[in-house]
Amino acid sequence: MWDAAGVFPPSVDREDDRGRPYYIYSFRDVVGLSILARLRQEHGIAPAELRRFGAWRTQRYREPWSSIRFAVSGKRVMFDESGAGVPPCRGEPCREYDTLDFARQTAIDTHRLAERLPEEIGTVTRSRYVAFGKPMLAGTRILTTTIWNLTQAGYDTNAILERYPYLSPDDVEAALEFEARGREAPVA
Repeated sequence: MWDAAGVFPPSVDREDDRGRPYYIYSFRDVVGLSILARLRQEHGIAPAELRRFGAWRTQRYREPWSSIRFAVSGKRVMFDESGAGVPPCRGEPCREYDTLDFARQTAIDTHRLAERLPEEIGTVTRSRYVAFGKPMLAGTRILTTTIWNLTQAGYDTNAILERYPYLSPDDVEAALEFEARGREAPVA
């Protein structure tokens, strides 16, 4: 959405094996997106103002996060264009933000995404929106065929768990059972 609106495009673009472009948001990009979302949700900042802020932040992409500070007053995002390091509130009531705080929170939130629910362990699932609907271990993006192929290549459960330490033996067993059932010859 932010890319299509011209507010904050991803910093990394690549091509797949067929030459089609795809885009990757770096961690810095994700921090920027979380800032934009918060400005929109908490302060109701208009898209045009977010575009202005996104352009300013893009210019400072490589600067240390601790030096990127901004403030919100009403429906305006204010930032220091002089480089002095303090957003110009000009005596107006405003709320100041530090990009480093957003980076810390984004890191915490990112680690939480990797946490799996107990009911997901040892469960195979599909989602038409993930991996083209192929079966995978719940709470991950690891396809059951990946686990199957590793065992066919000589990996045992311990070797698979070394490669994917956030999986459990129950996950490996569930993936192998699922694949084995799907590979059984149909009864004529």
